[in-house]
Amino acid sequence: MSWYIDAMDGLGGLAFVSFRTADLRGGEIDFGAEAWVIEAPDFRPQPVASRAIGFAATGRGLQVGFSTDGDTEVAFQSLGSLGDFMRRTFLSGGGSDGAGGIVNPGGGPPDGGGGEGPLEGPPESLLVYASALLGFAERHQRLSATPQKDEGEATEEIRLGVATPAGGSGPGPFSQAFAMLFLQPDGTGRTRAASYRLMRYRVARFRRSGAPDDPLDILASLTVPGFVCLGTDGRCEKWRSVKDLFFGLLANPSLFLDAPYPKERIGLFLFAAAVQVHQGRLYDLVLNMRSASPEYIDFMRDVFEWLAPQMPRYAFRPDVEKAILNVAQ
Repeated sequence: MSWYIDAMDGLGGLAFVSFRTADLRGGEIDFGAEAWVIEAPDFRPQPVASRAIGFAATGRGLQVGFSTDGDTEVAFQSLGSLGDFMRRTFLSGGGSDGAGGIVNPGGGPPDGGGGEGPLEGPPESLLVYASALLGFAERHQRLSATPQKDEGEATEEIRLGVATPAGGSGPGPFSQAFAMLFLQPDGTGRTRAASYRLMRYRVARFRRSGAPDDPLDILASLTVPGFVCLGTDGRCEKWRSVKDLFFGLLANPSLFLDAPYPKERIGLFLFAAAVQVHQGRLYDLVLNMRSASPEYIDFMRDVFEWLAPQMPRYAFRPDVEKAILNVAQ
Protein backbone atom coordinates (compact mmCIF):
# COMPACT_ATOMS: atom_id res chain seq x y z
CA MET A 1 0.00 0.00 0.00
CA SER A 2 0.99 3.62 -0.48
CA TRP A 3 -0.27 7.13 0.14
CA TYR A 4 -2.79 8.46 -2.39
CA ILE A 5 -4.74 11.67 -2.86
CA ASP A 6 -8.52 11.36 -2.43
CA ALA A 7 -9.37 14.99 -3.20
CA MET A 8 -7.30 18.10 -3.85
CA ASP A 9 -7.28 21.78 -4.75
CA GLY A 10 -3.75 22.53 -5.95
CA LEU A 11 -4.20 26.30 -6.29
CA GLY A 12 -5.84 26.48 -2.86
CA GLY A 13 -3.22 24.28 -1.19
CA LEU A 14 -5.64 21.65 0.14
CA ALA A 15 -5.58 17.84 -0.14
CA PHE A 16 -7.28 14.91 1.57
CA VAL A 17 -5.06 11.81 1.45
CA SER A 18 -5.18 8.22 2.66
CA PHE A 19 -2.97 5.15 3.08
CA ARG A 20 -4.45 2.44 0.88
CA THR A 21 -4.40 0.64 -2.42
CA ALA A 22 -5.39 2.52 -5.59
CA ASP A 23 -9.18 2.20 -5.37
CA LEU A 24 -10.59 5.39 -6.91
CA ARG A 25 -10.59 4.11 -10.49
CA GLY A 26 -12.40 0.86 -9.76
CA GLY A 27 -12.93 -1.64 -7.02
CA GLU A 28 -14.37 -1.20 -3.54
CA ILE A 29 -13.62 2.04 -1.67
CA ASP A 30 -11.91 1.37 1.65
CA PHE A 31 -13.51 3.89 4.01
CA GLY A 32 -11.54 2.45 6.91
CA ALA A 33 -8.16 3.55 5.50
CA GLU A 34 -6.04 5.95 7.53
CA ALA A 35 -6.98 9.48 6.38
CA TRP A 36 -5.24 12.86 6.68
CA VAL A 37 -5.62 16.42 5.46
CA ILE A 38 -2.77 18.62 4.16
CA GLU A 39 -3.38 22.33 3.73
CA ALA A 40 -1.80 25.75 3.50
CA PRO A 41 -0.14 27.63 5.03
CA ASP A 42 2.21 25.11 6.68
CA PHE A 43 1.27 21.89 4.79
CA ARG A 44 1.70 19.75 7.89
CA PRO A 45 -0.50 16.62 7.66
CA GLN A 46 -3.28 16.34 10.24
CA PRO A 47 -5.40 13.23 10.83
CA VAL A 48 -9.11 13.27 10.01
CA ALA A 49 -11.83 10.88 11.07
CA SER A 50 -12.62 9.34 7.71
CA ARG A 51 -11.98 9.45 3.95
CA ALA A 52 -15.63 10.46 3.64
CA ILE A 53 -14.63 14.00 4.62
CA GLY A 54 -12.43 14.28 1.54
CA PHE A 55 -15.07 12.78 -0.73
CA ALA A 56 -17.61 15.26 0.60
CA ALA A 57 -15.22 18.10 -0.28
CA THR A 58 -15.34 17.12 -3.95
CA GLY A 59 -18.90 18.44 -3.93
CA ARG A 60 -17.40 21.87 -3.21
CA GLY A 61 -15.17 21.79 -6.26
CA LEU A 62 -12.13 19.74 -5.18
CA GLN A 63 -10.59 17.44 -7.78
CA VAL A 64 -11.13 13.72 -7.25
CA GLY A 65 -7.76 11.97 -6.78
CA PHE A 66 -4.55 12.76 -8.66
CA SER A 67 -3.44 11.17 -11.90
CA THR A 68 -1.12 12.37 -14.66
CA ASP A 69 -2.67 10.20 -17.38
CA GLY A 70 -6.33 10.39 -16.40
CA ASP A 71 -6.36 6.74 -15.38
CA THR A 72 -3.66 5.55 -12.95
CA GLU A 73 -3.51 7.15 -9.51
CA VAL A 74 -0.11 8.50 -8.50
CA ALA A 75 1.28 6.82 -5.39
CA PHE A 76 3.45 8.61 -2.82
CA GLN A 77 5.86 6.97 -0.41
CA SER A 78 5.20 9.15 2.63
CA LEU A 79 3.11 11.94 4.09
CA GLY A 80 6.24 14.09 3.91
CA SER A 81 6.50 13.72 0.15
CA LEU A 82 2.79 14.46 -0.21
CA GLY A 83 3.21 17.63 1.83
CA ASP A 84 6.14 18.65 -0.38
CA PHE A 85 4.10 17.96 -3.52
CA MET A 86 1.14 20.04 -2.32
CA ARG A 87 3.35 22.93 -1.17
CA ARG A 88 5.15 23.05 -4.52
CA THR A 89 1.86 22.86 -6.44
CA PHE A 90 0.48 25.73 -4.37
CA LEU A 91 3.58 27.89 -4.90
CA SER A 92 3.72 27.06 -8.61
CA GLY A 93 0.23 28.48 -8.95
CA GLY A 94 1.36 31.75 -7.37
CA GLY A 95 0.71 30.98 -3.72
CA SER A 96 -1.52 33.33 -1.77
CA ASP A 97 -1.46 36.99 -0.92
CA GLY A 98 0.21 36.04 2.34
CA ALA A 99 3.24 33.90 3.14
CA GLY A 100 1.53 30.51 2.77
CA GLY A 101 4.04 27.82 1.83
CA ILE A 102 7.01 29.81 3.15
CA VAL A 103 8.93 28.35 6.09
CA ASN A 104 9.57 30.92 8.83
CA PRO A 105 8.24 33.85 6.74
CA GLY A 106 9.85 37.23 7.25
CA GLY A 107 12.37 36.01 9.78
CA GLY A 108 15.96 34.92 10.15
CA PRO A 109 17.11 31.34 9.62
CA PRO A 110 15.27 28.69 11.63
CA ASP A 111 17.10 26.96 14.46
CA GLY A 112 19.62 24.55 13.04
CA GLY A 113 19.47 26.04 9.54
CA GLY A 114 18.77 23.74 6.65
CA GLY A 115 21.93 23.41 4.58
CA GLU A 116 24.59 20.74 4.34
CA GLY A 117 27.03 22.54 6.59
CA PRO A 118 28.14 25.92 7.90
CA LEU A 119 29.33 28.64 5.59
CA GLU A 120 33.08 29.09 5.92
CA GLY A 121 35.12 32.07 4.82
CA PRO A 122 34.01 35.11 2.82
CA PRO A 123 32.34 34.36 -0.52
CA GLU A 124 33.87 35.87 -3.65
CA SER A 125 30.54 37.05 -5.02
CA LEU A 126 27.00 35.85 -5.66
CA LEU A 127 28.43 33.39 -8.18
CA VAL A 128 29.17 30.85 -5.46
CA TYR A 129 25.52 30.93 -4.41
CA ALA A 130 24.38 30.74 -8.02
CA SER A 131 26.56 27.63 -8.42
CA ALA A 132 24.95 26.05 -5.36
CA LEU A 133 21.44 26.66 -6.71
CA LEU A 134 22.35 25.34 -10.16
CA GLY A 135 23.91 22.28 -8.52
CA PHE A 136 20.73 21.71 -6.53
CA ALA A 137 18.61 21.99 -9.69
CA GLU A 138 20.86 19.53 -11.53
CA ARG A 139 20.67 16.98 -8.66
CA HIS A 140 16.90 17.43 -8.55
CA GLN A 141 16.65 16.80 -12.29
CA ARG A 142 18.84 13.69 -12.10
CA LEU A 143 16.73 12.23 -9.30
CA SER A 144 13.54 12.97 -11.20
CA ALA A 145 14.87 10.99 -14.17
CA THR A 146 15.76 7.98 -11.97
CA PRO A 147 13.64 4.99 -13.07
CA GLN A 148 10.91 4.29 -10.53
CA LYS A 149 8.33 1.57 -10.08
CA ASP A 150 4.92 2.87 -9.04
CA GLU A 151 5.95 5.56 -6.59
CA GLY A 152 5.45 9.21 -7.40
CA GLU A 153 8.85 10.37 -6.16
CA ALA A 154 12.49 9.39 -6.08
CA THR A 155 13.50 7.75 -2.82
CA GLU A 156 16.30 10.16 -1.94
CA GLU A 157 15.63 13.45 -0.21
CA ILE A 158 17.75 16.38 -1.34
CA ARG A 159 19.23 19.32 0.49
CA LEU A 160 20.57 22.68 -0.57
CA GLY A 161 24.14 23.29 0.54
CA VAL A 162 26.90 25.74 -0.33
CA ALA A 163 30.66 25.83 0.01
CA THR A 164 32.20 29.28 0.07
CA PRO A 165 35.75 29.94 -1.14
CA ALA A 166 37.87 32.45 0.71
CA GLY A 167 39.10 35.80 -0.55
CA GLY A 168 37.79 38.20 -3.14
CA SER A 169 36.17 41.59 -3.22
CA GLY A 170 33.78 43.25 -5.52
CA PRO A 171 30.60 45.26 -5.83
CA GLY A 172 27.71 44.94 -3.44
CA PRO A 173 25.94 41.59 -3.52
CA PHE A 174 22.77 42.68 -5.28
CA SER A 175 23.96 45.36 -7.66
CA GLN A 176 22.90 43.37 -10.73
CA ALA A 177 19.45 42.63 -9.31
CA PHE A 178 18.91 46.31 -8.53
CA ALA A 179 20.13 47.28 -11.97
CA MET A 180 17.60 44.93 -13.59
CA LEU A 181 14.76 46.25 -11.44
CA PHE A 182 15.52 49.96 -11.37
CA LEU A 183 17.59 50.68 -14.51
CA GLN A 184 16.16 50.22 -17.98
CA PRO A 185 18.52 50.19 -20.99
CA ASP A 186 18.15 53.56 -22.67
CA GLY A 187 21.12 53.68 -25.01
CA THR A 188 22.72 56.68 -23.31
CA GLY A 189 26.02 54.92 -22.66
CA ARG A 190 26.23 56.32 -19.13
CA THR A 191 29.23 55.36 -17.01
CA ARG A 192 29.03 52.77 -14.27
CA ALA A 193 29.30 55.49 -11.62
CA ALA A 194 26.48 57.45 -13.24
CA SER A 195 24.36 54.28 -13.44
CA TYR A 196 25.02 53.62 -9.76
CA ARG A 197 23.90 57.14 -8.80
CA LEU A 198 20.77 56.88 -10.92
CA MET A 199 19.93 53.49 -9.44
CA ARG A 200 20.25 54.81 -5.89
CA TYR A 201 18.05 57.75 -6.82
CA ARG A 202 15.36 55.50 -8.27
CA VAL A 203 15.42 53.17 -5.26
CA ALA A 204 15.06 56.19 -2.97
CA ARG A 205 12.17 57.46 -5.10
CA PHE A 206 10.57 54.01 -4.92
CA ARG A 207 10.82 54.21 -1.15
CA ARG A 208 9.37 57.74 -0.93
CA SER A 209 6.50 56.84 -3.26
CA GLY A 210 4.89 54.76 -0.54
CA ALA A 211 6.46 51.40 -1.28
CA PRO A 212 5.02 48.67 1.00
CA ASP A 213 6.87 47.48 4.09
CA ASP A 214 5.78 43.83 3.93
CA PRO A 215 8.46 41.75 2.15
CA LEU A 216 6.07 39.91 -0.17
CA ASP A 217 4.21 43.13 -0.97
CA ILE A 218 7.52 44.73 -1.95
CA LEU A 219 8.32 41.80 -4.25
CA ALA A 220 4.81 41.86 -5.72
CA SER A 221 5.30 45.54 -6.65
CA LEU A 222 8.49 44.90 -8.66
CA THR A 223 8.22 43.87 -12.32
CA VAL A 224 10.46 41.12 -13.72
CA PRO A 225 12.39 42.17 -16.86
CA GLY A 226 11.02 40.37 -19.90
CA PHE A 227 14.29 38.67 -20.88
CA VAL A 228 14.49 36.97 -17.46
CA CYS A 229 11.15 35.27 -18.14
CA LEU A 230 12.35 33.66 -21.38
CA GLY A 231 13.03 29.93 -21.43
CA THR A 232 15.49 28.10 -23.64
CA ASP A 233 12.62 26.82 -25.81
CA GLY A 234 11.28 30.33 -26.41
CA ARG A 235 8.48 29.90 -23.87
CA CYS A 236 7.95 32.89 -21.58
CA GLU A 237 7.09 32.33 -17.92
CA LYS A 238 4.04 34.26 -16.73
CA TRP A 239 5.82 36.03 -13.88
CA ARG A 240 4.07 39.33 -13.28
CA SER A 241 6.35 40.25 -10.39
CA VAL A 242 9.49 39.23 -8.50
CA LYS A 243 7.19 37.46 -6.03
CA ASP A 244 5.87 35.27 -8.86
CA LEU A 245 9.43 34.53 -9.99
CA PHE A 246 10.47 33.53 -6.48
CA PHE A 247 7.50 31.20 -5.98
CA GLY A 248 7.86 29.76 -9.49
CA LEU A 249 11.53 28.90 -9.07
CA LEU A 250 10.99 27.62 -5.55
CA ALA A 251 8.35 25.19 -6.84
CA ASN A 252 10.14 24.21 -10.05
CA PRO A 253 13.95 23.85 -9.77
CA SER A 254 14.14 22.93 -13.47
CA LEU A 255 13.46 26.58 -14.28
CA PHE A 256 16.87 27.51 -12.85
CA LEU A 257 18.36 25.54 -15.76
CA ASP A 258 15.77 26.23 -18.46
CA ALA A 259 16.84 29.79 -19.18
CA PRO A 260 19.13 31.68 -21.59
CA TYR A 261 20.01 33.95 -18.65
CA PRO A 262 20.19 31.66 -15.59
CA LYS A 263 22.46 33.97 -13.54
CA GLU A 264 19.95 36.79 -13.87
CA ARG A 265 17.12 34.53 -12.73
CA ILE A 266 19.17 33.35 -9.78
CA GLY A 267 20.18 36.93 -8.91
CA LEU A 268 16.53 38.00 -8.65
CA PHE A 269 15.67 34.80 -6.75
CA LEU A 270 18.36 35.48 -4.14
CA PHE A 271 17.35 39.12 -4.01
CA ALA A 272 13.77 38.03 -3.23
CA ALA A 273 15.04 35.71 -0.49
CA ALA A 274 17.17 38.51 0.98
CA VAL A 275 14.23 40.91 1.12
CA GLN A 276 12.22 38.33 3.07
CA VAL A 277 15.00 37.37 5.48
CA HIS A 278 15.81 40.96 6.30
CA GLN A 279 12.24 42.00 7.06
CA GLY A 280 11.70 43.92 3.86
CA ARG A 281 14.61 46.31 4.39
CA LEU A 282 15.06 46.60 0.64
CA TYR A 283 17.01 49.80 0.90
CA ASP A 284 19.77 48.32 3.08
CA LEU A 285 20.68 46.01 0.20
CA VAL A 286 21.68 48.80 -2.19
CA LEU A 287 25.39 48.43 -2.75
CA ASN A 288 26.31 49.26 0.83
CA MET A 289 28.24 46.03 1.45
CA ARG A 290 31.36 44.81 -0.27
CA SER A 291 31.41 41.10 -1.07
CA ALA A 292 34.41 40.45 1.22
CA SER A 293 33.06 42.36 4.22
CA PRO A 294 32.07 40.63 7.48
CA GLU A 295 28.61 42.18 7.10
CA TYR A 296 28.16 40.50 3.73
CA ILE A 297 29.29 37.13 5.08
CA ASP A 298 26.73 37.29 7.90
CA PHE A 299 24.10 38.66 5.53
CA MET A 300 24.45 35.83 3.01
CA ARG A 301 24.70 33.17 5.73
CA ASP A 302 21.30 34.30 7.01
CA VAL A 303 19.84 34.34 3.51
CA PHE A 304 21.07 30.88 2.55
CA GLU A 305 20.23 29.23 5.87
CA TRP A 306 16.70 30.64 5.57
CA LEU A 307 16.45 29.58 1.93
CA ALA A 308 17.64 25.97 2.37
CA PRO A 309 14.47 24.59 4.04
CA GLN A 310 12.31 26.45 1.51
CA MET A 311 13.64 24.32 -1.36
CA PRO A 312 11.90 21.12 -2.54
CA ARG A 313 12.89 18.04 -0.55
CA TYR A 314 11.77 15.42 -3.06
CA ALA A 315 12.32 14.89 -6.77
CA PHE A 316 9.23 13.39 -8.36
CA ARG A 317 9.14 11.40 -11.56
CA PRO A 318 9.01 13.53 -14.76
CA ASP A 319 5.24 13.41 -15.32
CA VAL A 320 4.56 14.57 -11.75
CA GLU A 321 7.17 17.33 -12.04
CA LYS A 322 5.48 18.44 -15.27
CA ALA A 323 2.10 18.52 -13.53
CA ILE A 324 3.52 20.85 -10.87
CA LEU A 325 5.02 23.11 -13.53
CA ASN A 326 1.80 23.19 -15.57
CA VAL A 327 -0.13 24.68 -12.64
CA ALA A 328 1.57 27.99 -13.47
CA GLN A 329 0.66 27.88 -17.17
